[in-house]
Amino acid sequence: MMKFGEKNKRDTIELNGRVFIKTLITFEGEVYENKFSEYDSKTLGETSKDPKYKHLKDVVNDSNRDIPFGQYLFDLKKRGDKTYLESLNYYGDKSFCEFEIQDESIFNKKGLYVYCIKKEIKYIGMTIKPFKERINNGYGRISPKNCYKDGQSTNCHLNHLVAKYHNDIELYVHSMESSDEEIENLEKELITQNQPEWNRQKYK
Repeated sequence: MMKFGEKNKRDTIELNGRVFIKTLITFEGEVYENKFSEYDSKTLGETSKDPKYKHLKDVVNDSNRDIPFGQYLFDLKKRGDKTYLESLNYYGDKSFCEFEIQDESIFNKKGLYVYCIKKEIKYIGMTIKPFKERINNGYGRISPKNCYKDGQSTNCHLNHLVAKYHNDIELYVHSMESSDEEIENLEKELITQNQPEWNRQKYK
């Protein structure tokens, strides 16, 4: 059951008796495209040796093997060759943004968080790492590598949705000093009960 209210003049929501406090999200710059194209840590030739990218072996030749992999894929996209998508995760070619939380009182805490739009719960998540690391350095900043098949697709998924709804998105956090297992169990319980739209894994 969800309730709304105020605590010390801050918006809150309540889920199963747990109070989640709204924390401000700040955005930097504008929504951007083609983040995957910036990946330059490996060349096409080097990447083709990875079993996850074995589909590339037949396209490698002397003229392209030393091209940064991100550039190679972007060149395919510009030519209208959609085979570049085979190397990205489902959200790898979506639009993204940069955002962060600035409430230092929760930076080093762990627990649960909820993304809402106009008080409607869209996503429930948990972190056993500090909120600053999970949100600011995880969801809030998409690295080029995140966009690939072996990258962090969940980060891409959430960041894209935050970018899409940046005018209305709200973030609520519930700090916990419990064990990692207790945090994980509570997350599963809340997802099962609320079935948020953006949670790709919905427990039954």
